[in-house]
Amino acid sequence: MVKRSLPTIIKNYFKKIFTGLKSKISELINAGLSPQKLALAITAGIVFGSFPLLIPGITTILCMTFGVLLKLNLGLTQMVNLACTPFQVLLYLPFLQTGKWMFRLSTDITLTNLISQFKENFWGTFKLLGMLNLAGIVAWVVFALIIGIVIYNIILLLIRNFKPIEG
Repeated sequence: MVKRSLPTIIKNYFKKIFTGLKSKISELINAGLSPQKLALAITAGIVFGSFPLLIPGITTILCMTFGVLLKLNLGLTQMVNLACTPFQVLLYLPFLQTGKWMFRLSTDITLTNLISQFKENFWGTFKLLGMLNLAGIVAWVVFALIIGIVIYNIILLLIRNFKPIEG
């Protein structure tokens, strides 16, 4: 068995993702999809892919709903969404912390604290987590509105300068 370091694994993950994205974008540009629709599909995948609710399938539902409403390429949106899964997990606690700060909620968000609270008062802790998740979603909405516009414009600029793979 070959042992690989974490940086190598991460590098290979992103290399595989970007190779697939480049191929898919080339295919869609060659098929005549507009740069605006491509940029919006990618942006939707990134923004909804960071949604701070760790329930399996929730980002898929958000991406599909948004994609259908705006007639985006669902395959591309979903591909980007799934590529962002590590970021969703990494950004979960920062969104909760930001929401906690925005609403001035006074509770410690640590794994050991949550475990001990669950043992003492299961339903009270469940309710507290619901409030924290709701606060995290509000923080995400603020983030999504601001960063979504920035990401869209950067991706649109990149796509307009993108040279599709001939084939």
